[in-house]
Amino acid sequence: MKALSTVLFLLFLSYTITADPIGLEGTAVNFSIRAELNEKPLIHGLAIEGTQLVLFRAVGTSLDQFDVHTEINDPYLTLYDADGKALARSVPVALLTLTERELLDKATTASGAFPLADDSKEAIIIYPVSGPATLHAKSISGNKGELLIESYVIPTDAIEASSEIVGNERDQFNTIQIMGTDFSEKKGAGVEILDYDLTDDCLSLIVKYSGGCPLDEFDLLYDPSFLESNPPQANIYLRNNSHQNVCGGVVHQFTEKIIFNIKPLVDSFNESYPNSPIDFSIRLYTHIGDTDTLYSILTYKDLLEIEWLENGFPDGVEDPFEINEVSFDPQVLSITTSYSGGCADHDFRLLAEAPSISQSTTSTLKLFLIHDGKDDECDAYPSEILQFDYANFLKDPVIQEGNNYNVEIYTRINGVNKLYDSYSPTP
Repeated sequence: MKALSTVLFLLFLSYTITADPIGLEGTAVNFSIRAELNEKPLIHGLAIEGTQLVLFRAVGTSLDQFDVHTEINDPYLTLYDADGKALARSVPVALLTLTERELLDKATTASGAFPLADDSKEAIIIYPVSGPATLHAKSISGNKGELLIESYVIPTDAIEASSEIVGNERDQFNTIQIMGTDFSEKKGAGVEILDYDLTDDCLSLIVKYSGGCPLDEFDLLYDPSFLESNPPQANIYLRNNSHQNVCGGVVHQFTEKIIFNIKPLVDSFNESYPNSPIDFSIRLYTHIGDTDTLYSILTYKDLLEIEWLENGFPDGVEDPFEINEVSFDPQVLSITTSYSGGCADHDFRLLAEAPSISQSTTSTLKLFLIHDGKDDECDAYPSEILQFDYANFLKDPVIQEGNNYNVEIYTRINGVNKLYDSYSPTP
């Protein structure tokens, strides 16, 4: 295995880092590889003289900020020694504890690396390395595309030498799987879904269950046959593969957050409806024993575009509706709405007024939400979550980098603008 490691160093990348990099205290050495990830993992070789703490990163979709677009949204790293023994596995940034996040922030600043968002899925390892080692990078779901692998020697005065951020096979974004013919034969153990969040291709579930020493393992399975409705519906099933064990005769209660990449389900929709916009409902079930219990109906849509107002408000319908909640993250602006209807597809547009730019004060960015009810005569009162592509909106030249903004969100109903609330998510 040592001979194999030597060959890998020569084929992919080989370098040596001294115990005192470049002879300067606190100086970080950065080695990066950006390459196309295909069926085989990318391999990154290094050799350390002495023992040094190294920050390893695999960066996929966060490269969008540099106009590098990739399908890798679930990278995974494994660090091996010269004998092929796994030393450490990565943790996605979004799954770090608060203490680990603070440690990563210190290492990132000291190393001069570009920061990663708190909800990023990029892979992180901080581990002391001694001698030769190899770093293997892959996509958990087998996605292909550009991937950046980085190694930063952390300056000795930045964080404690004993600090580590390492994960295991569990500390990853799981990937939804297609439902096999043996689905009904595998009985699921008891589990309760307490809450969920669906953002882009990431479905987060808060679950509660009884178990023993090893934590239970979960599958999320989908039926590739969409139900013909408006919009189409997909059925997905959470199955608890219980270990059925106890610790010293004691059964414990666990509450856990598990995260799934549901891109295969979205790809399946595209195959079934190749000429349709991505818009479908997801019926989320628990599969316990032989019983499937519906927990909730989720909505999956392509991110909507925020449009600029150019020559006043456009002509058209401005039907009544309500905003229930607004939330921002680095990628998505989510607005939860309610309206009268239930028998037609309603349209919403979010229009932005170009701000007057001031370098000395905070500027105001006004967003106006408009609703077209499509003459829906039904009298139900459904709710809908609208998700807008906030990240791309912020890249528009009208939004000047480094300027501070308050964002005001208005409803516009029958020609009347009404302020819902103001926020300060500085671009």
